[in-house]
Amino acid sequence: MSRSPARIFVEADLSTTTLELDDRTAHYLANVLRCSRGDRLIAFDGLGTERAATIEKITRRGAVLKLEDHLKPVPEPNLRITLVQGLIKPDRMDFIIQKATELGVSRIIAAHFDFSSVKLSGERVGTKLAHWQRVSASACEQSGRHRRPVIEHAASLAEGLAHREAVETVIVFHNDNADPTEPPDDVTGAVTLVVGPEGGLSPAELGWLSAQDNTDFASLGPRVLRAETAALAACTLAQARWGDLN
Repeated sequence: MSRSPARIFVEADLSTTTLELDDRTAHYLANVLRCSRGDRLIAFDGLGTERAATIEKITRRGAVLKLEDHLKPVPEPNLRITLVQGLIKPDRMDFIIQKATELGVSRIIAAHFDFSSVKLSGERVGTKLAHWQRVSASACEQSGRHRRPVIEHAASLAEGLAHREAVETVIVFHNDNADPTEPPDDVTGAVTLVVGPEGGLSPAELGWLSAQDNTDFASLGPRVLRAETAALAACTLAQARWGDLN
């Protein structure tokens, strides 16, 4: 039984007939995917183009693909989800980026919350964003998705929510002694999900959110979830209720 063609993300123009790959990608093909000359692949650029390809040449210095038919990619979700996630420890943040990508999230904003144990600034912001883009590209390869989510950094919760559409529903997932409302039934088009870091949201952040228009508070159940579990649950809930897991 033949295996399904591997999918690889390439930051290159896919309108040509051949594509040259660098040594790093060639190493990935040969030593991770165990590909060789003549094997078929699917190449995608993260911008919506996806093409069948055949490996014409592969060496330690690089590889050459013959680009063939344009393929019809898996459609993007009809619901545009923005996840505003409080910064947490690096390995757990990687997990959130990976799973949010697989679940079809359109935009991920890694924001510094009052209780965040991690803070990014200066050159570290660019380095971390580049790393998260690689994580999301790998998640696209695995899941069949053809567009990477937009990934951004925000210095605060308010900054993370500053560019949302005025009519866009914001749902804050927060467990406390209060009785949160159920998520609304009439979300269409776009929704922003807010998930805090370890320790949740501070009283000041909760007060600020309560004063914002089109903002609802919701619970993820009676159990206390890790931040990365809460993010995964929130994205799944949104896709199941209003998106393509319905």
